[in-house]
Amino acid sequence: MKNRINNDLKTAMRNKDTLRLNIIRIIKKYIQELETSVSHSGEATDGEILKIIFKLVKQGKDAAEQFKSAGRTDLYNDEMSQVVVLEEYLPKQLSEDEISIEIDKVMSETGLTNMGLLMKELNARLSGQADGKTISRILKTKL
Repeated sequence: MKNRINNDLKTAMRNKDTLRLNIIRIIKKYIQELETSVSHSGEATDGEILKIIFKLVKQGKDAAEQFKSAGRTDLYNDEMSQVVVLEEYLPKQLSEDEISIEIDKVMSETGLTNMGLLMKELNARLSGQADGKTISRILKTKL
């Protein structure tokens, strides 16, 4: 994952793609902060990098919604274009139907009916493939 980010940084520099260049620099900054933190040792794993990118996507979407509700479509569009670049680094997201199937599978395998315990299991299984908000919304309809 780090190699891909570094290669994409070079390509963005060559192509003078400022949006992509800025986004990749932000990702690299967060990776470097993680790797140099006291509680972390060694290089960042792909899983840790994905968590960073998920966090940035979530922040971007939240900011975009705030801009949209404030009537600032220009800032909304800027934020969403950044989110699109970030999402290129994430694994393919599951559709709502696929999430529903996974929920049914977990419920039948574990026999759990507790929302909290099911969310914990589902978040572990679907990590990187679906966001918690969507999982939670679909799960509530099944309980």
